[in-house]
Amino acid sequence: MSRMPSILWIIGHPQFQEAVGAQAIVQNLMGHEQVEFRIICDVNWDRGEEQSRWMNADHIVFHFPLFWYGMPGILKTYLDDMLQPGWAFGEGGHALQSKTLSASITTGAALSSYASGGNNDYELSQFMLPLQQTARFTGMRWRGVTATGSVPWDVAETRWHEHIQEVFERLL
Repeated sequence: MSRMPSILWIIGHPQFQEAVGAQAIVQNLMGHEQVEFRIICDVNWDRGEEQSRWMNADHIVFHFPLFWYGMPGILKTYLDDMLQPGWAFGEGGHALQSKTLSASITTGAALSSYASGGNNDYELSQFMLPLQQTARFTGMRWRGVTATGSVPWDVAETRWHEHIQEVFERLL
């Protein structure tokens, strides 16, 4: 019997307790045995323990609200701390090779505004280019972005389950 692929779902939000989307994702992930989730809302982490989690995962998902067209600063700080030379890249840095990386994001704006001519003028995938390049540079396979817009104002409760299923489909 083969083992189920494991997913490390990293939620980065500086105000996690008030984060409607992040809270809904956590609630909907409860009971998924192959998913370990981490909540990054401050700088209290142990790099060695976190890197061990990354090593043990087949798939890594970053979940975050889109803040000024990118990830929140706390998640960027975490990512910078994890991706060390000799571990994630450079000489001897092969820890992440062959893993997959995906983004799971929420936006306050409607997703239709992320298009040429829309309020944000660019496709949402264009704002994910730094993560896509991070995957390439570290030997991971980029699996794209899954997004839910209009959070928290206009999201049906069933959307969160659909959102998670869309991420799973990208990964597996």
